[in-house]
Amino acid sequence: MPQKKWLPALSFAVIVWFVVILCFRFFGQTVLLPPASAALSPLRFCLLEGVTAILLYLVAWCYGKFDRSPEAGRRLAVIGSATGLGLDAFVFWNHELFLPGWSYDQLLSFAVWLCFAYALYLIIPFLALRTNRL
Repeated sequence: MPQKKWLPALSFAVIVWFVVILCFRFFGQTVLLPPASAALSPLRFCLLEGVTAILLYLVAWCYGKFDRSPEAGRRLAVIGSATGLGLDAFVFWNHELFLPGWSYDQLLSFAVWLCFAYALYLIIPFLALRTNRL
């Protein structure tokens, strides 16, 4: 694959990952509750994933403005997920640096959110850009 094709997707992936990590660094302790918490409900979790899906759709829409090729959605989904998973592995490895003061229960909640978020990251850009009409 020529460099011109994957560089925009990689750039978007790093920017998305950076914004997400910053948001969770500042707001994560209030958004992510420990799994045993009484305040944690399926509705709250679905709301968080719904907001994630909407934001991913907006990212795909913005990416669709830069890359109008038929493979844009697939490229963003695969390169974005692979890049994010690699960077998140580094975050978990050094969680004291990136997410200071988080308990292991909050890290577990973050990992569960990540699993669902990356499933959405593999699906939403592909579906949003498959017709190339965004």
